Amino acid sequence: MRIPPFYLKQSWQRLLAGFFIGFLAGFLVFLFMYGHVQDKQVQLIMEQQAKIKQLEREKEIWQKDYEKLNEENKKKLIIEEINIYFTNEKKLMLNEFTKFNLQQAIKEDINTIIKKDIETVAENVKLLINTIENKTITLEEQNYRLKVEQLHLFTRLDLYLKIEIQ
Repeated sequence: MRIPPFYLKQSWQRLLAGFFIGFLAGFLVFLFMYGHVQDKQVQLIMEQQAKIKQLEREKEIWQKDYEKLNEENKKKLIIEEINIYFTNEKKLMLNEFTKFNLQQAIKEDINTIIKKDIETVAENVKLLINTIENKTITLEEQNYRLKVEQLHLFTRLDLYLKIEIQ
């Protein structure tokens, strides 16, 4: 059995040449498109790497600034809490409700010193004491005045007050 000699016919030669030229043209188009896409990918990766380096540098700068601010803030302590104690509450036999209302009235007046640095509050201690002592608090038809006996100033303000009934 013999294979017919189609390769000798001109129509078959044109068909095979067309397949070969088409394959070559398709392969060249594929290489061009693939190369173009890869160039875009390489460019995108390079841009992203540059942006990452820039962001890392910015992050380092921010961290240094943040550490510097933390060090400065450690030097400046702030008032975080106000505690009020009454020195003669047992003598006057005040109930818990009255003590609570007196504490809340004082805290409302001096609440603005929370989150202020201790230096600022220390400069205005006289004003703070006058604010507390000049206020008359009326609860259940009873007038109360407070005298500051002790004042401890650190990250929290401890006030030791004497209650006077008028």
